[in-house]
Amino acid sequence: MSDLTLSVDIHEPQWLADRLGVKDKVHIGYCDILIEKNGETWGIERKTWTDALNSWMSKRLEKQLSNLVGLVDHAFLIIQHEPERKLRKGDGNTYEKFKKHAANLNAHLNRLCADVCPVIYCEDSAITVKEIDKLKE
Repeated sequence: MSDLTLSVDIHEPQWLADRLGVKDKVHIGYCDILIEKNGETWGIERKTWTDALNSWMSKRLEKQLSNLVGLVDHAFLIIQHEPERKLRKGDGNTYEKFKKHAANLNAHLNRLCADVCPVIYCEDSAITVKEIDKLKE
């Protein structure tokens, strides 16, 4: 039987903690989800598409991941798409608003996957939870 601890950072939404079965969120500081299992650590940085776009444009994304890689045994970036944003009108639809940047962001994420850590693409929040659960196994 494995010794497993799953922590969710205080800045993550409550729905995520609830769906992962985490009662109390904690301050992690260097990732969004931390899995500790049999003496090894998995650090997961979860970004919605909009968050990833903003972090990439502000040059913060690579710094966050480089820091994470140095602090855990296994680092992962999860990109969670936001299908509900595609239905919004005006500035709320970040997919339409920033569509000219999408190809460049995807290229950057692919390079990060090759050079820094695995990138997991999830179509929505339900798939994000499933992918995190798989990493716990």
